[in-house]
Amino acid sequence: MAAGCNAANLVKLTVFVRDMGNLPLYRRARNRFFASVTPPAAPGATLVEVSRLFGEEFPYRRRSDRRSGRLAMNDVVAEIQRRWEAFARADPGALASLYAEDALFFGSMPDLYRQRSGVQHYFETLPSGYEGAAFGETHAVEINPELMISAGFVTFTAKRDGEHFSLLYRMSWTLVRSRGEWKISSHHASPKNPAELPASVAADMISARSERLVRGVTATARHER
Repeated sequence: MAAGCNAANLVKLTVFVRDMGNLPLYRRARNRFFASVTPPAAPGATLVEVSRLFGEEFPYRRRSDRRSGRLAMNDVVAEIQRRWEAFARADPGALASLYAEDALFFGSMPDLYRQRSGVQHYFETLPSGYEGAAFGETHAVEINPELMISAGFVTFTAKRDGEHFSLLYRMSWTLVRSRGEWKISSHHASPKNPAELPASVAADMISARSERLVRGVTATARHER
């Protein structure tokens, strides 16, 4: 931690553990540190179980042991989550590079975005104010050596009209391996508690939905003529 800083300055915590059996020990140490300031620190936190860290290629290797195989899948998902931090840099190109060429993408807006170019367009046109995304508990299931699915939670942080707020979303991915590299083929995100969405975010969704309806009505009218 930087000189002169304490737990109150912490805005995000990312922890990698090799054995979830040590989770109670980690939580005790974490809570003790958070409670070292008043009020207790409450940063966004991500906890991921891994066997080891991979490089940019993060190749996936099958293990004969079932537990090791599960850890290998978590390694892949954790690496993609790490690279998804391009969201905090507002870097649409870097985010789109994590997706397959023929990807399908449902984000916070009502439209379905298709292909990598569509994913990039989504991030380029996302309303301003988002500051980061912190992944929470995530689980992965292998379908075959070239295909897996993952599901978990992610907390988005944002600032609108001078006020900070956070959004808890459910997020699921279908991951495919092509030419030795894992990509997101299907992405689906939805708010865990839609009724708790800030008014500005709900307004964004309503505006996007209205634009889509207008486009549909216009297209129908042209067709009828």
